[in-house]
Amino acid sequence: STDAVFGTGATNAITAGATATANVTFTAQKIAVRDVITREADEDAIIAMVPFVRASLGRSVGEGVEDAVINGDTSSNHQDADTTSATDTAKAFNGLRVLTHADAKIDTAASGSVLNANQIMNARAKMGKFAQTPSRLVIATGMVGLAHMTADTRFDANVAGAAAPIVTGQVMQVFGSPLITSGQIREDLNSAGVDGSEANHTIALIWNQDSWAIGDMRQITLEGMTDIFADKVHVVASWRGQLQRVHAESTDHRNVAMVHDILTTALFA
Repeated sequence: STDAVFGTGATNAITAGATATANVTFTAQKIAVRDVITREADEDAIIAMVPFVRASLGRSVGEGVEDAVINGDTSSNHQDADTTSATDTAKAFNGLRVLTHADAKIDTAASGSVLNANQIMNARAKMGKFAQTPSRLVIATGMVGLAHMTADTRFDANVAGAAAPIVTGQVMQVFGSPLITSGQIREDLNSAGVDGSEANHTIALIWNQDSWAIGDMRQITLEGMTDIFADKVHVVASWRGQLQRVHAESTDHRNVAMVHDILTTALFA
């Protein structure tokens, strides 16, 4: 828990406390996309185009929100030099990468630029009290990071048995924390974990899910409108919200950490 609690004795009144949650203001940002379908295209297609497009746009908005949560940076000079468009979803609000403090970043160079369980634990060590409950942590990386983790011999069938990645096809947990893959984890970064002259590194992020909140002012919404004069159907998918840190962190207690300098060119035998 991050809240202060007090001993009261048998008969004393309960001491008033204050939740250890930062004062948080959510400033909603909109992520949206629109497509236009001619009635002829809808009529001539083998499948019904409007439902297909609606589903596709909904997924696209979801991926845009995920991109902002991971890669978002609202500064005038984005952390990734190739993110320049004002309408890029990675500029909607600050995300986990840019909000990771410098002292909570683990460089894998000393271990051959490979992601393994040791690096995950080193990152957890930077998180102090926020990493003490493994089930409340989330580890996210891309497919390259997953390949690194499955190459860690501590996850092979001789050690992990039926839960081994070679059996299940996925790394379910690392030290009790779930590992997930995200298509928005970039695999074209430099060794520092940002876009730069190198483009052959990736990252892994670890965060305490209780310390972060996504304010959904509008969940992913799908709307359509028929333009009878142009004989077209307009389909719009949109979302409004923002990611915010809800628990204040400190030097010894970070609620998000990063492992960087993970080579994407590494081969596993």
